[in-house]
Amino acid sequence: MGNNDLQLGDIWTDPIFRGKGIATSAINYIFSHFSSRDITFWYVVNERNLASVNLAEKVGFSFCGKGKRYSRYGISIIGRYMFSNDLDLNKGR
Repeated sequence: MGNNDLQLGDIWTDPIFRGKGIATSAINYIFSHFSSRDITFWYVVNERNLASVNLAEKVGFSFCGKGKRYSRYGISIIGRYMFSNDLDLNKGR
């Protein structure tokens, strides 16, 4: 990701509110809020999380590859994703 890129992910909705378009609305708000800037959006999701994969596709993201998360200094919150070398990283939204 570049300095002006924005990563979306780990989006969670309480089960009683799922299916009501809340996450879709939130992401679309983020898109509209940052649309005047030169930003590429990235959506990181576990491929087994089908609800999140479907959400990403619904709001316009497309699959661009697989990666693995690595922790730094044993602390996962400051970790990073490393992607395969064979990916086309120009496919962000």
